[in-house]
Amino acid sequence: MARGLSDLQKKILLMAYERRRSNPRDFAAERAEAERFMRSFNSEYTYTPRADITCAEILAEVYGWRHRWKFPAELAERDRQQGHKPSQNYHHNSQYFYRRAIGEEEYNKATTTVWRSAKRLEARGLARARTSGKAGVCLTDEGVEAARRLSVTK
Repeated sequence: MARGLSDLQKKILLMAYERRRSNPRDFAAERAEAERFMRSFNSEYTYTPRADITCAEILAEVYGWRHRWKFPAELAERDRQQGHKPSQNYHHNSQYFYRRAIGEEEYNKATTTVWRSAKRLEARGLARARTSGKAGVCLTDEGVEAARRLSVTK
């Protein structure tokens, strides 16, 4: 299935796969917790798994951009180290990069490229591109298998 993937798509798959391997997930428990939380607000809610890797994390890795805020995974790890239960919502103004330093045109081009790659992975059934909350990529079972095969060949 990994045939025909762009270098960026492969990189995204491998990054998400490494994150998933280092932080195994229980999707049933995540869903139950999210639904319980939303019921406390009497809110209708459609569960969407959080991203394995955020678009901001992909941009930082691929383009080498320095970030101005810590990424959600770093904050969750900090909480774990301090003995706290990690939150699913780490929002810091949603601006991880100094866009003026990068350049608006370069920033827009890069984010469009990453997002298109994520959507193409979704079209292949390898990932779900998450748009709500923290935008990013959540691997499907097929995506985990494709990334595993890629990691073996690298």
